Amino acid sequence: MEQKKVGNLTALRGYRTTDMAAELYRTAEAERRFDGISGSTDRGISYQKTEKDGVMIEKLTVFSEVGEKLLGKSIGTYYTIHTGELRLLGQEDYDACCRALRGALTEAISILLPGYRVPTMVPGTPISTDTVREQIGEDDAARLAVSPEWDRGGHLTNSHFSIDDPGVTCITEIPPEPLPVTEQEPLEVRSVLAVGLGNPELTPDAYGTLCVRSLNVTRHLVGEGSPLPEHLRSSLHALSAFCPMVLGQTGIETLSLVKGAVDAVRPDLVILLDALAASSAESLGQTIQISTTGIHPGGGVGNQRQALTRETLGVPTLTIGVPTVIAASSMILGAMEDAGFLPPEESGSSVSTIKKILEDNRGSYVAPKDADMTIREFARLTARVLNGVILGEETAAEWFRRV
Repeated sequence: MEQKKVGNLTALRGYRTTDMAAELYRTAEAERRFDGISGSTDRGISYQKTEKDGVMIEKLTVFSEVGEKLLGKSIGTYYTIHTGELRLLGQEDYDACCRALRGALTEAISILLPGYRVPTMVPGTPISTDTVREQIGEDDAARLAVSPEWDRGGHLTNSHFSIDDPGVTCITEIPPEPLPVTEQEPLEVRSVLAVGLGNPELTPDAYGTLCVRSLNVTRHLVGEGSPLPEHLRSSLHALSAFCPMVLGQTGIETLSLVKGAVDAVRPDLVILLDALAASSAESLGQTIQISTTGIHPGGGVGNQRQALTRETLGVPTLTIGVPTVIAASSMILGAMEDAGFLPPEESGSSVSTIKKILEDNRGSYVAPKDADMTIREFARLTARVLNGVILGEETAAEWFRRV
């Protein structure tokens, strides 16, 4: 993207590559690229920053060609959820991140699939609570409670004194009570194809494939001939998953493989899961981005392949990504900016030296030392939320126990 000259940032900014829309927006503001353009309508961009339960969410919408040119991102909506380091979060903060990600993901899917509804509790499944009454002398009817063992088909047994002979201890076996069937509109079952992009053999690039391993696929369970009861089959969206690997492993363009899967599955929505590149250390391993646009695999590390978009795949395409690497040139430039070492003018030997250093490092990327733990945590979080949004929170917890 062509960049205009702004003070001491000028052409040096071109060496800071990123897949993160929020970072590009902040960079555009720093470069004063919006000067003289008043209002979101003229810019073709709207930006909101909100905070809920301590989790910051940035929502950026590019809705015109003007916005595309100013920001260098395709028309669509981009959500950036600031989670912090997941492995250091307490349970309360972790749950807040889940809710923030779930809300953004549900909204993004609804943009692409109007009328999409998250499944609710499946009628007929056991109720699971931690309440077990053990007080002696209670009526048997009052003892009806559900323990975690009932999830696995077990029965609750309670010891109590016999009503006829208080000196005799009896064992009462109480079968699980089914959840009362509630009236609700029939679910319009949608078909969703999740695609885990990246190289599973390369730690910073394994996010997509790790996500897919933890997804609860259901496409084979919702069609005719499924072993599930009818009330279950009609209460789940059809989720299928696929990992195309990378060009260097298969010799086949990722687009060709994904198009083949799309032709076979004919989904209503494709969800792409991929590792991203950041230009700021604050984003690295501490944020997750959702966008209603596709992606150029490898684009963030200068290895751009054919785009995976609605235009190329023929179906609505949503992308979920976590920044796992940062370019060495971005780190150099960021450190120089923070220290105030950038030269005041674009000319001079000092600028030429800086450019030479950056050019020499444009093919070098850095990942955090704990990248393996970070990526596993983000993959687990994403799979948990994705399972809940597509299958329903209760259904995913009760019937599929892989995450």
